[in-house]
Amino acid sequence: MTAQHVTVPSDGEKITIADGQLRVPDNPIVGFIEGDGTGPDIWYACQRVLDAAVDRAYGGGRRIAWMELYAGSKANDVYGEVIWLPEETLDCIKEHLLMLFLEKPTITALLSDFVKKQKINGDPGMVAVMD
Repeated sequence: MTAQHVTVPSDGEKITIADGQLRVPDNPIVGFIEGDGTGPDIWYACQRVLDAAVDRAYGGGRRIAWMELYAGSKANDVYGEVIWLPEETLDCIKEHLLMLFLEKPTITALLSDFVKKQKINGDPGMVAVMD
C-alpha cells in the first residue's frame, strides 16, 4: 500500500497473524484517530498514559509506534474534500491489523459508513467503542 496522507512509522512493525496466532512485536504499529472537538486534547492525554503504561509494564523493552489515521472533519481538511472516512484509513486498518478505539460520538458519525464499506470489501474489521 502506498500511503497518500498517512505516515507509517519507520520505527514500528506490523502486528501479524501466523499459524492462527496473533504476533505482536516489541514495537507494534497502532493506529489512532485523533477525533474532532475535544479529541486532540483527549488523545494527547491518552497517548501519554498508554505510553507510560507500556513502559512500566515492559520495563522499557516495548513501545507503541503510533500511526495517525484520518476520519471526520480532520480527514476533510487533510484530503481537501468532503471525505469523512477515507479509503486510505480503511486500507491501513486492514494492512496493519489495527484495532481502533473510538468514542461514541465518532461511532455515531462514522460507523455506518465503516460497516457499509466493510460489507462491500468482505472484511469484518475490528472496532472497540469507548464511552
